[in-house]
Amino acid sequence: MPDFESGASGEILNSLGAPLITTAEFELLRDLVRERVGITLGPEKKSLLQGRLQKRLRELSLPDFHAYHEYLLSCGDQHQELQQFANAVTTNKTDFFRESHHFEFIAKSWLPPIVAAAKQGRPKSLRIWSAACSSGEEPYTLAFTLLDALGSDARSWDVSILATDINTRVLETAANGIYSMERVSTVPRPVLERHFLRGTGKNDGYCRVRANVRALVTFRKLNFMDAAWPMKKPFDLVFCRNALIYFDRKTQENLVRRFMQNLVPEGYLILGHSECVHGWFTDLKNLGNTVYRKTT
Repeated sequence: MPDFESGASGEILNSLGAPLITTAEFELLRDLVRERVGITLGPEKKSLLQGRLQKRLRELSLPDFHAYHEYLLSCGDQHQELQQFANAVTTNKTDFFRESHHFEFIAKSWLPPIVAAAKQGRPKSLRIWSAACSSGEEPYTLAFTLLDALGSDARSWDVSILATDINTRVLETAANGIYSMERVSTVPRPVLERHFLRGTGKNDGYCRVRANVRALVTFRKLNFMDAAWPMKKPFDLVFCRNALIYFDRKTQENLVRRFMQNLVPEGYLILGHSECVHGWFTDLKNLGNTVYRKTT
């Protein structure tokens, strides 16, 4: 059997009958990804986009990617297919305690001065945003870290962690807080025993984040490209790790500026290991290890 064959309508198919994306179709959909989601896709991502969207074509019984593009353009802004499109094109890679030095920084450097200030009258509240939270491992690790660092005093603190992502599929997983034992392999055993419940019976091989931890985290859908973000109060700390790498420089600068606008004076921004914004803004001080402090 040949690797490729032409369908009756002229579309290009692979040996399994699935449509292959043409260069012209890729460029149309790439532009739509950038417009709707903000992500920049280089030409090397052509096969990736094809694989991500083939399922959508099958479910909608569309013959090719051009038809899918036309379908998306015909959708209203609130149409569910636009969300399916966003879910398909976004990448979600995360782990518990990923880049563990950031959580060590929180427990050993960021939190102690705040606790000391609370003894002098500072409100005992912590407001944190985990942006691009994916399936929830990051915000839950933040919750573990804060609970363990505050110890027996944790109940007297008002801890609020907002966790957002554009992908509704991973947000559902995150809100459930249920993970396979393989997914929690990076969690130290004492932390696992304190903050998870092990499944039994039909749930054997899985565990769930304890209810008191889940209560600290609120999961919400948020598209970075939205003209307005629904934040009512600024945050003490913003985590946005390994998300900026998917955007072009102009979009990155705009996002960092908006993160800073949502930080309290002297608030902290923590980025991923490959994301450096040093020198971009005079009022953002680089403390090393992609930890930044707003200086105004």
